[in-house]
Amino acid sequence: MQKYSCNAFTVECFELCASRLADKYLITPCLLHTLLKDEGIASACEADLNALLAMRLLMSIAKKSSYMGNPRPLLNDQLVINHSVPGIKMAGYDKPDLPYHLRHFVESGWGQRL
Repeated sequence: MQKYSCNAFTVECFELCASRLADKYLITPCLLHTLLKDEGIASACEADLNALLAMRLLMSIAKKSSYMGNPRPLLNDQLVINHSVPGIKMAGYDKPDLPYHLRHFVESGWGQRL
């Protein structure tokens, strides 16, 4: 990121996970998104440039990590949010971290390894 002066990141999460590379290298793109956003670098799933640009603007103005979610309305006043990735610094970069806990990313449990 520093080498090319990047201020945003996106990854094709679905393709990465479907390729089994995430399983091979024991990585979770969602955690990467949270960590980057908490450092002030906008990061989004699925090369979602709309979400990426919205987060970049929000983070620059609010001086906070942003939440990423793609809302999809359903019938009966229901809403599904895909790509649900919060930040730990959503109260502000200069504020204490929000509480969090780690859970398994997949049933085999590799998403919880540190």
